[in-house]
Amino acid sequence: MAGVCNMDITTNVKLRLDDQYTFSISQEVDSRDLVEVALFCGGQFVPCKYWATTWVGEDYDDDVIRMQDGMGVLDLLCYAKHYIYIEAEEFIWEQEHV
Repeated sequence: MAGVCNMDITTNVKLRLDDQYTFSISQEVDSRDLVEVALFCGGQFVPCKYWATTWVGEDYDDDVIRMQDGMGVLDLLCYAKHYIYIEAEEFIWEQEHV
C-alpha cells in the first residue's frame, strides 16, 4: 500500500560534547505528523517547567511536551539550549561558590 508508513521514529540530539544532555524527539502515536519532545540529563527527564517555562508555564507537571510540529520543535530546542548553556551553568556555578 503506497504512501502508508507505520514506523515509530525517535531521535536523540546530543546537545553538549560531554553527552550529559540530550533532546529527544519522538513521533506521536495518534497524530503521525506531530512529535513529542523531552530533555534528558544523565538519562533522567528534566521537567519541562524548568527548561521550557515560557512555553508550558510554571505549573506544568509533565516530562514531555506533546503534539508539536517542526516550528514548535525548533522553538523548544532553542529553549533547551538556553537552559543547558545559561541557566543550568549559572546554577552549577552558584552551587560551587556558596
